[in-house]
Amino acid sequence: MNLIQTPYDKDIVDIGKSVYRTLYENAIGSSEFRGITSRRRFNDHEEMVNFIREHKPATVNNFCRVFGRLLVTICLGKEFEMVNKTTHALELSLIEDIKEMSSTEQVSLVQDLIGNFIHNNGSLIVAVFPFFLMKDKTNYCSESECLKRINCLKNVCKYAMATTRENLMRYEQHLSRRSAEIPGFIFTHNLFTRLLDDMSKYASINVIAIDDNTCLVENTQIARSHLTEIYEKAKTSFTEAWENICLFSKTKTDMRVVYQIFARDQQFQTTSFLPDRLELIFDAENIKIDDKGSVLKWIEKATLALMVVIYISSMNSFRVPELNTLNFRARNFAKRNLLFISGKLFIQTLYNKNKQEDPRLRCYSTEVTIMMVAFIYALKPLQFTLVEQDLTTFTSSDFRGEVSGTACFQTFCFVDNSGRLITASKFSRFLQSLITYKKIGIMILRQAISYFAKRNFPRLMNHAAAEFMENLQGHTMETGERSYGQDINSIGIYFSTYKFDATIELFEKWCEYLQISGKSSLTKTTESKNQVNFGLFDMNQINSAILGQFPDFDFSSFQYHAILQIALGKSKSLLIAATGAGKTFCASLPMQLFKRLTNRRFLHVLAVPTLKLKDEMLLSLEEDFSVLDGDDFGEIVESTDIVVCCFDLLKSKEFEDCLIIHRERLGFIVLDEANLIESAPVFRRFYKIKASIVDLFQKQILLSATRRPTTKDYLERQFKIKLHEINGITDEGDGDVTMNL
Repeated sequence: MNLIQTPYDKDIVDIGKSVYRTLYENAIGSSEFRGITSRRRFNDHEEMVNFIREHKPATVNNFCRVFGRLLVTICLGKEFEMVNKTTHALELSLIEDIKEMSSTEQVSLVQDLIGNFIHNNGSLIVAVFPFFLMKDKTNYCSESECLKRINCLKNVCKYAMATTRENLMRYEQHLSRRSAEIPGFIFTHNLFTRLLDDMSKYASINVIAIDDNTCLVENTQIARSHLTEIYEKAKTSFTEAWENICLFSKTKTDMRVVYQIFARDQQFQTTSFLPDRLELIFDAENIKIDDKGSVLKWIEKATLALMVVIYISSMNSFRVPELNTLNFRARNFAKRNLLFISGKLFIQTLYNKNKQEDPRLRCYSTEVTIMMVAFIYALKPLQFTLVEQDLTTFTSSDFRGEVSGTACFQTFCFVDNSGRLITASKFSRFLQSLITYKKIGIMILRQAISYFAKRNFPRLMNHAAAEFMENLQGHTMETGERSYGQDINSIGIYFSTYKFDATIELFEKWCEYLQISGKSSLTKTTESKNQVNFGLFDMNQINSAILGQFPDFDFSSFQYHAILQIALGKSKSLLIAATGAGKTFCASLPMQLFKRLTNRRFLHVLAVPTLKLKDEMLLSLEEDFSVLDGDDFGEIVESTDIVVCCFDLLKSKEFEDCLIIHRERLGFIVLDEANLIESAPVFRRFYKIKASIVDLFQKQILLSATRRPTTKDYLERQFKIKLHEINGITDEGDGDVTMNL
């Protein structure tokens, strides 16, 4: 039975690879097959999909290898005792001289073998295929490996039948009806179904609980201390690489200094992790030609070490495709991307499995943030400078067609010195080098992380969510219909916000559990504490406050959207709405919420362009707030809620000094009619508001009655902030958006 264990002939394997690829490329390359669809069942639903589907290059390469081995098994059929040599004499004679045939003849021969398999349950392939699923005399391959081999056979059947459109359509119809005219397919389908059932009953990797901090994964005992050890060793490897690169480049630079440069530039960016104005930290010209190879090796080591640090400190750990395709310089809605929000590093990914998208958001500590910034901001530019002249286009199993090494450097975080993505095998080898006394692969590590997380943090993310949902259940028959729409809207916005906060909480708990650094903000200043306390309320409280004042409020309106955006954390916003649309209300209501629902007395400033408008605001706000005319700013006391002033006061050094005295409780600054600041040269000179005053406040809300393409950019430059635009003017026109008050 040695043949069953190692049925391998390199020449025939190569023939099988070539034949599979030829059949595949002929099938997907023909336009006449593209309109043929088939119903495919996924875990919980069915969909119509293209019968001939294009696969990723890596998948095609994998199936080519599998079919090569299947062809070896077919060619060795005469050696198996259970194969009747008389019954299969014709097919055995056909494959006898397969090595001497031309490539066209080999393809034709395989098509004949496949055709006989499809229509004849006594074919040679049916006879030898059970041996192909065995790894030795008594044991079958793993379920996943068997599924891959069965899938390969199912695919090659489709490609072999793709000779004409009519032939392929007839084959698809037979498949959909499970017709008795294709007994070969029925054979593979039954095997496929049974294996799927088995895999649904048993996990592919067996995890046995020992205690809360120890588990057995595939006979490998993993303890919490192993994760901590891997993290610390990876962090040390990254630091060692950084120090050696500093020596080779004759540049002594601390990673924290690099972070400070990054943070300075990042405040002028929108969604890019890497600022557009890139300063080279390391000068490649300082590196000797003989040292270039050593520096590149150290950079690659830093790359792998950082990947391990991220992998371990992620409570819901990555699958490798999520990590090695991580983007930077990408929009914040990219599927796999770095985000830098309020001094914290976040990684957002989207994992696809059976057409089900699983979005994930992970938060990281100051320690990891600094390492990532140092890597992206300093090491990657140096690496690119050193290899730029050698970069070419290449083919890779990760992409379809040729790709540019330069483009990969500019898109993906983790690439090798040729621009290719870091492979799972390279990542796994480096991971193993950190803990040589125990064999821990990627899958084992991920299962262990998942075990510890589920075992030690049950329902942590669900507590607040469950409480919120319970609060929505108190409607009567009369109020239920009216409240249904607003509740659905509340749920959506609440959970998008809650997910962000829960991510940070989970991360810090996980780091505390592993006893590694888990501080998620760089400095514990009073300002950051204020910002945390700035939003401790939920949607029900917001809705109740609105309905308390306006029983007939339209919760589908633009104003509701704006109030939520401002109240729930858009700290720098440009609110655009026509005159009379209730812009000031959108800013003043969150002020009321913070006054009523927190134990803090915030001091806000509302600035307007004219004296007449100032007088109107003083009158409209005095019912709900303790207001003070800006001309009397020297009389600010602890009970003062809002200072209403003209733009002129925001140029005053004396007013700035007064605000600094009360800095601990500064909340909103609202600039009404902010579009006038930019609208004409006379206003620009007159309203030269100090950016340093605007920067003192935790929330900067700018209101505009017009939507000019240049206003936002002008205000961002003047105040050195990045504004989130909340637009209440439609593209079709500038009509007023009125509020039902």
